[in-house]
Amino acid sequence: MLAAGSIDLIYLGIQFFKLYKGQTTFGEVEDIMSLNNYKLYGLFEINCEGNGCLNFCNALYVSPNIYEKLNPHYLF
Repeated sequence: MLAAGSIDLIYLGIQFFKLYKGQTTFGEVEDIMSLNNYKLYGLFEINCEGNGCLNFCNALYVSPNIYEKLNPHYLF
């Protein structure tokens, strides 16, 4: 479904420290999404440690079809 661009929006939780055995890293998620031409639209509900280190957040990815409809200067 990712390769076909069948899913318009993907909203998922990202954990930045190891919590589970075999846990996928943010870099791995980004690689999978990028390989399928999905673009990171934004990070939401960002949670940090007291020292500023990231704990977790939610990420919104948009499909190639949706990306074409949005103003691309907001996306990286």
